[in-house]
Amino acid sequence: MIEPPPPPEPAAGDGRTSLRLAGFLAGALGGALVCIGPLLPWARTGLEGLPEALTPTYYGIDLPDGLIVLALGLVMLVCLGITRASRAGSRAKWAAVGLVTAAVLAVVVAGVSLATSPDRLENEAVDEMLADLGPGGSATADQRAQVEELMRVRPAQGPFVALGGGTLGALGGSLLLRWVRRDTAQTDVRRGDEFGPHET
Repeated sequence: MIEPPPPPEPAAGDGRTSLRLAGFLAGALGGALVCIGPLLPWARTGLEGLPEALTPTYYGIDLPDGLIVLALGLVMLVCLGITRASRAGSRAKWAAVGLVTAAVLAVVVAGVSLATSPDRLENEAVDEMLADLGPGGSATADQRAQVEELMRVRPAQGPFVALGGGTLGALGGSLLLRWVRRDTAQTDVRRGDEFGPHET
């Protein structure tokens, strides 16, 4: 008597493919945002009673922390490209780990910059304003004190964009790590079925 063929197994790869695609999209968007953030205004300065156009605006690429965030964004995109070009395995796993690490570092650097840049940039902004008001360093101590009292430094959109991108990148890297683990586990199961002991 001929036995009926076994029912087809569910497509196990569908879930893994969805994980990989979701991780790639989140990582790509996150890496792009982390790279875009430093190209945007990072901090804006202003003097009470004067329009913002007369006071300096700092972009992320003007500051060390913005350049660090930009470099981390590029690292994220490189790691993401490696995971896309690789099958699940050691190389894809470590690339996903690198993506998560770079994304978390971008969040930390952007967050610290967001919290500290107003204090750090105030003196620099005051120096620039005094240089415009009194070329050659001729501003008096009283003038400097007045400018310092009126100077306001506030964060711009750049750090917030980088923070959002780093968060997305970390999420994408985590999804890619789950994809690697699932695909590796499925491969091990198939190899065990193929090379395991057979009854005679």
